[in-house]
Amino acid sequence: MSSTRNQHIIALALLFFIPLILFFPSTIGGKEMQRHDITQWRAGAESIIDYRETFGEEPLWSKNMFGGMPSFVISTARQVPHLDTLIKPIFNKWYPAFEYWVLLAGMYVFLVLMGFRPWIAITGSVIYGLTTYFPIIIMAGHTSKFFALALAPWMLVGYWLITRRENFWLGLLVFSAAVSLEFRAGHPQISYYFLYVLLFVWLFDLYKGIKEGDAKKWGILTLVLLVGGIIGVAGNAEKLLPLQEYAQYSIRGGSDITETTGLDQNYAFAWSQGIKESITLILPNAFGGASPDYWGPKSVTSGPHYLGFLVIPLMILGLLRRKSNLPFAFLSVGILALFFSWGENLLFLNNLAFNLIPFFDKFRAPETWLVITSFSAAVLVAYGLDALPEYKAEKFQWSSLRTPLMVIAGVFTFSFVIYTSLEYSNPRETTQIANQIAAQNQVNPSNPQVRSQANSFIQQRLVPQREELARDEFIRYGILTMLLIGILYLYLSGKTSYTVALLALFALQSYDLLQVGNRFVPESSFTRLNPYDGAFLERQARPLDRYIQENIYDENGVYEHRVLPLLDNPFSNAVPSYFYPSIGGYSGAKLSIFQDVFMSENAALFDGPYGLNLDLLALFNTKFITYGPGLNVPGVQLAYSS
Repeated sequence: MSSTRNQHIIALALLFFIPLILFFPSTIGGKEMQRHDITQWRAGAESIIDYRETFGEEPLWSKNMFGGMPSFVISTARQVPHLDTLIKPIFNKWYPAFEYWVLLAGMYVFLVLMGFRPWIAITGSVIYGLTTYFPIIIMAGHTSKFFALALAPWMLVGYWLITRRENFWLGLLVFSAAVSLEFRAGHPQISYYFLYVLLFVWLFDLYKGIKEGDAKKWGILTLVLLVGGIIGVAGNAEKLLPLQEYAQYSIRGGSDITETTGLDQNYAFAWSQGIKESITLILPNAFGGASPDYWGPKSVTSGPHYLGFLVIPLMILGLLRRKSNLPFAFLSVGILALFFSWGENLLFLNNLAFNLIPFFDKFRAPETWLVITSFSAAVLVAYGLDALPEYKAEKFQWSSLRTPLMVIAGVFTFSFVIYTSLEYSNPRETTQIANQIAAQNQVNPSNPQVRSQANSFIQQRLVPQREELARDEFIRYGILTMLLIGILYLYLSGKTSYTVALLALFALQSYDLLQVGNRFVPESSFTRLNPYDGAFLERQARPLDRYIQENIYDENGVYEHRVLPLLDNPFSNAVPSYFYPSIGGYSGAKLSIFQDVFMSENAALFDGPYGLNLDLLALFNTKFITYGPGLNVPGVQLAYSS
């Protein structure tokens, strides 16, 4: 007992240091991350924060983005105290270490409850916690998404305590608190995705219970789970009920023009994972890594969902020597999530899901489904590590290495086949470059010579660098695979103990994930400035912004007019909204009517004799249009030039 307790302490201590290593500049170095989405949020929330500080109460309306929208969609000072309001402020300076500790501890506890020993649970924890998607979204500023991902394992902890422990009251408490905090994190998409994990495990347990004659027991446990879920959701009524009411009026509630009840399908399926691109789960730089080196099917990307070199071989080894059928619950939901992540690249399935599965059409960016694949993979790797003794003979014979070697060789061969078939370019890229060449030479982009020049540019300038990135990645993968074979040989031949082998695999997998994850945590992204502070945005002010600020009011100095910031990518940039009311901004939940009028395919904004609807802009009390060279619209006078 004492030995096991010491192992838990050591394992948790090791997990404690991992985020300190990956995010050293912010966790220990005293710097802040320049996170795009945090900057956008802070800019969009300026009028709300200003009102709150001036009048000491919450506004109901935000005036400075998209012509105006409900304030509670952007920023709300919560009135009801909650667990996170008591704990998180203590660790604000340690972001993202605290969230990582919650995540890694939750995954560790879950795997231990499943019956895995500490040195197995710790490896499963780092595979889920260090998938490269997490540092990528942290650096992008997806704070609520990461906290929702961190809390998700705790829902499984509560589920396990309810369904597999005699004292299910403790489980009810943990499950209710975890569900409450999960929804409190404020990212319904992640909460929705993890309901699939709970559903698949529950379906497996229910089938097993009915088969064994425990249908009544599982009926009671299901009722307890429902009660816990209701308690957890009810604890967030303050936030969820207004959002539910608003949803039908937002872009997630559909469009009157297209007569839909959810997101536009093209918008929802943007950032679909390419089918062949899924090789980046084990070869992260196979498709170039992050933009601008990325050459895959997405328009841009900040990086791949890399799971680690151990994942596929250990998953297969675990499934081959499974002691129950429970691993298939995680395998099934992981594969289904992979299929969902392919989005528009697997339309026959995802069209059905989009049109038939409740709430499926409320969320975008299908590649996000890969968080479920990574979670499932982490659990399945734990099964694989747990199964290693099943491959060890009492007296070593080379034949005992046959199955592990065949599995590893099969995975390596599959990877090699995909690697050698990579083309390092895509048609969209060729078209973009052809358009640029055509514009420079004032010719048709479909001109064969233009297409030929575009292809030559790609093959001579871009492809060699991409080939080198992929080649270096495959060599790295080969070296790690050889080290895996070496560790398995030392264990299966009796030259080292099971514990030493597990610790070696943990160390190697941690090194692998930290090394790749560090590619997406550049030192240049850290600053001494606080991105939540208005001073961070004030430093971005241009003379143009100051001129508009000085002249934005009406003649009485009371009413603020609006600005159409064509100069600043108006509908995906909230920074201008920090300085003055804008007919633009940055939000994934803007009003549907605004989307229809200003941003749809045949938007009224651009329906005018000169490509701009001045009557519509007048209706929105627009005083200024910021633009670059080339805007020539009668009736629009030059007010400022720089």
